[in-house]
Amino acid sequence: MENLLRFHSGLAGDRLKLEKRGSISESEALELLAQATEYSKERAFDYVPINRAKIEELAREYSKGSLEETAQALEKSKGLEEKLASLVTGKQEEKLLQESPQKAADRQKGLVNFAKSCFWNSLLAQMLKRTRACKPTPGAKPAEVRLAASWEGWTVVKKAGSQSTNEEVLACLAGVYSTCSKKVALLAAGKNETELQQAVQATGKIMAGRRSIGRVAEVLPELARASQEAAQKLAQEPAKVKLLQNYLFDAALAGAGHAPYPSTDDLGRAYPSLKVPKPRGRMPGQKTKK
Repeated sequence: MENLLRFHSGLAGDRLKLEKRGSISESEALELLAQATEYSKERAFDYVPINRAKIEELAREYSKGSLEETAQALEKSKGLEEKLASLVTGKQEEKLLQESPQKAADRQKGLVNFAKSCFWNSLLAQMLKRTRACKPTPGAKPAEVRLAASWEGWTVVKKAGSQSTNEEVLACLAGVYSTCSKKVALLAAGKNETELQQAVQATGKIMAGRRSIGRVAEVLPELARASQEAAQKLAQEPAKVKLLQNYLFDAALAGAGHAPYPSTDDLGRAYPSLKVPKPRGRMPGQKTKK
């Protein structure tokens, strides 16, 4: 079978076509998948029932001149999580509330977590000078998204068509991000999965026992330093170091319940009827069972 890496998207506001065939080097695969990863993360938030514009405005209010100053502002924040919860626009389903109060609560938790994820994504872009893949397009309508990969034994197919609902497009984009982000990190680390997982566990320990935004903020500067140091041990090229630093930083936040990306766990909570497939292998920040 011919090697193939393809990511096509025709969402409102932009079109993206990334494709490689035949002889595909690791550097070419890394570049394409990194673009697909960032694009899918950014566009996914357009399909979540949240007030994205207000959330990004709130993130700008907390973004200060440096990482340390931003962390201090977050530490002193009062009612931030309540503000984010109020920016969920998805209505509670009365039928679900009557049939299963627990499922209704899980749905609301998933939507609130999406609002928090959107906040962190915007804040980190400013705080850590991250390059965002594309400009947000609130109110985007469903269109086609396709990921097809068959390369060095790695096979993935994910798609959402023009007839898909917003939830199905969201599920596809979140799935693309989840799949590609792990592959990008592995390639950036020279396919050294053992050392990559050890780095994930080491940086994740910094967040141990921290759940609130204020408590997480206390160690953000330490996490940034640890993520950079760990990334530099895994790779030498600046571009790869940056990819790994972001991956390790985000994995630690996710382990504390503050994923700065649309997680498949929250997707399953918010939309249980989608039957979101469980990712294979250990997720970033996930604790091993004893």
